[in-house]
Amino acid sequence: MRNRSALDRYFCINVREADGGGDILFHFNPRQEDEVVVRNTFSGGEWGEEERDKPHFPFGSGKSFLLRIEIAEDGYHTYVQGKPFINYSHRIDPSKGLFLELSDGAEYYDVTFQDKDDTPYRTEIPGRMQIGKAVRLRGATRGSEGFNVNFSCDCENESIAFHFNPRPSEGTVVMNANIGGWGDEERDFEGDFPFDNDQYFDIIFVCTAEKYLVYVNENHFADFNHRLDFADATHLHILGDVDIAELEFLEPVTTYAAVIRTMIDLSN
Repeated sequence: MRNRSALDRYFCINVREADGGGDILFHFNPRQEDEVVVRNTFSGGEWGEEERDKPHFPFGSGKSFLLRIEIAEDGYHTYVQGKPFINYSHRIDPSKGLFLELSDGAEYYDVTFQDKDDTPYRTEIPGRMQIGKAVRLRGATRGSEGFNVNFSCDCENESIAFHFNPRPSEGTVVMNANIGGWGDEERDFEGDFPFDNDQYFDIIFVCTAEKYLVYVNENHFADFNHRLDFADATHLHILGDVDIAELEFLEPVTTYAAVIRTMIDLSN
């Protein structure tokens, strides 16, 4: 969910059993005055023991933030701005959580519920790649070996027009093409490496007449010049240590400027 904290207030997010009543499985409550995030469970009409430890406080007055809550086997894992924040162990069976409650005290711009897809993942690109078409991938890196996103020319992933390969163990991203054999690697990118283990990311690949533009977490990240006709890319393959939360194919717009405007609008 994308949010902005209100001025001098607190807010809370509750995973609860019933609409407006019943047990609260997970209570997440940032408090600006104390710069603390209180976590708790409300069960059987009583609050349990509060948890208040935190690595830092990212919910300052009027500050925008991206919060993700992941339900894992051992508890709730939270991420702020794509980075691990706080974990909270289950006190109630998570299958009883049927409602998400958002209190006053923050502005909520975008709330989405996402299931994970397993890798290897393969799908046909609707209408193949075209000028202006974009592909958006949201997920999280799992492990140090990294993952691959391949814009392939066949369903077998043998010929690859664009290979995008984050490698957390090396702190780099390798970009290449496989046209009867691998070509020269490209490793130039802007900013910090955004694909560390357990880190969430939001990637948008935009196809132009000359190259792929890559944006990560709403910032320009890298370019990759076409080595094949862009329309040769007909399939998308995702492999490696990654959780896929969401994959979207965004249809072409008519001008380069419109492509960028569309990308920015979709990221907000």
